[in-house]
Amino acid sequence: MQREVHVNEEGNIDLPLPFREDPKKLPNNRQSALNQFYNLQNQLQHKPQMMEEYFQFMKKIMERDQASSVPEDEIDADNAWYLPHFGVYHPKKQQIRVVFNSSAKYNGVSLNDALLQGPDQMNSLLGILLRF
Repeated sequence: MQREVHVNEEGNIDLPLPFREDPKKLPNNRQSALNQFYNLQNQLQHKPQMMEEYFQFMKKIMERDQASSVPEDEIDADNAWYLPHFGVYHPKKQQIRVVFNSSAKYNGVSLNDALLQGPDQMNSLLGILLRF
């Protein structure tokens, strides 16, 4: 992991994902992600307002370089993992939230399973009550 850390053109530090083991052991889930995308596409065709907001969100993350298109020569790579996504609305807000589903399983494996878990940032209920 230390070999892959570098500073990008904007001066930000780029870090790789913290994999538990070699990421090349992940199965290529392209077909599963495509099936989920086709379901999303059908859902959006029936909801034009949601489709417009979804496209605007995706356009925004592409413009900010938070996401990019997969190069043609890497589409069927053995060590590729495709992150499925879908949109939801909060009952009290009228803004779409796109969820990138890293817990989606393929052949019994998800991206969350392959990554190291960070520390728990939540305060324990017991600790809160004791401080109160």
